[in-house]
Amino acid sequence: MLRAGGRGWALLAAVLDMLKGALPVALAYEVFDIQNAGAIPIALAPLLGHRFSPLLKGHGGKGVAVTGGIWIGLTHGLGGAIGTLFLTVGYLLQDGDGWAVLLGLSSIAGYLVLFNQDWILFTIWALNSLVVLWSYREAFAEGPHWRSWIRGEDPGP
Repeated sequence: MLRAGGRGWALLAAVLDMLKGALPVALAYEVFDIQNAGAIPIALAPLLGHRFSPLLKGHGGKGVAVTGGIWIGLTHGLGGAIGTLFLTVGYLLQDGDGWAVLLGLSSIAGYLVLFNQDWILFTIWALNSLVVLWSYREAFAEGPHWRSWIRGEDPGP
């Protein structure tokens, strides 16, 4: 969306994608108290619908913003915020999207290990990560591309 429409449209799309994940998951998990194995398909549905959209003949986005929304809904915002923070750090350190996404997802796992050791959430995290990281599989074959300021190179004018 950033390339096609610019920053404003990209921001709007990211917010809407996050809401697509956050609203149904938070409703099910918190309001209707579905915190058992039934939460797994509910949490993954927005991601799978986004990633493999029937409206786009099985194609769709990579699911990063929807993932942020899912973790906002499951963790009262904290897991999504931590994931977004580390995703941003990953983007600042290197050029490749996949490695930044891996850092963001790993930070959510760290949050779960430290603060919320629920097997339902670990299951959701593992399945969520598999779907999203599959989208970036080509990036992992190459390795990270560090930014020029980290490599000690002059970025030029």
